[in-house]
Amino acid sequence: MAGEYDSQHDLTIKVLTLEGTLALTMTFPPRETISIGRSSESDVWLANFGQHISRCHAAILNDGDHWEYYSLGVNGTFRDGSRIDMLTIKSGLSLRLGKSGPILQFSLPEPECS
Repeated sequence: MAGEYDSQHDLTIKVLTLEGTLALTMTFPPRETISIGRSSESDVWLANFGQHISRCHAAILNDGDHWEYYSLGVNGTFRDGSRIDMLTIKSGLSLRLGKSGPILQFSLPEPECS
């Protein structure tokens, strides 16, 4: 149906503390940019995680088919202990902000079979 919302490409982001406690869950429909950082203007506002998080730590872009993560923070973003600058988000991906900051977990809906 025309104008009907399709959640097929929604991105869910979970933020976990150092102790593994769930601090925040947010779901975003496809749009141009999602910002992550300490700034109150960030879409994912991480004010309570201290100086490990930059005011503008990361940006997530959607090209209509994929979500892409871009690390912008001085303290970096880490996947399995290695610093990353950019990657395509897949469901189940976990990233750490800074070497000892919070963990972001990403999930995407399962593709529908036709």
